Amino acid sequence: MKPFFDLFFLIYIEQIYKTLIVNCDQTGIVLVPGGADYTYEEWGAKQVAIHGWDENHAFTLLISITISSELLPTKSIWTGKTEYSLPTLLY
Repeated sequence: MKPFFDLFFLIYIEQIYKTLIVNCDQTGIVLVPGGADYTYEEWGAKQVAIHGWDENHAFTLLISITISSELLPTKSIWTGKTEYSLPTLLY
C-alpha cells in the first residue's frame, strides 16, 4: 500500500497532470489464417500439423490508457529482417 501513497503524494506535491500518467500493457497476437479449429487431416489422426503457428506470424500490440480514462492509440510492433520492415534512415 505504501507505493500507492508514495505515488499519490508525488502527484499531489509536483502537481502532475492526470493526462500524463499512463498505464501500458502489451500482448502477443498470433496470426493463423483460418484459425486452429479446422484441419484437413484424417479423422482420428495422432498428429495434426498446424501451419503458420509460430513466432514468424505474430506481432506485439501495446495498449495504453491515462489515469483520466483516456484511451491512447494502440501501437503494433512488428519485427523483420529485411530492409522493407525497418525504418528508413534520413540523414
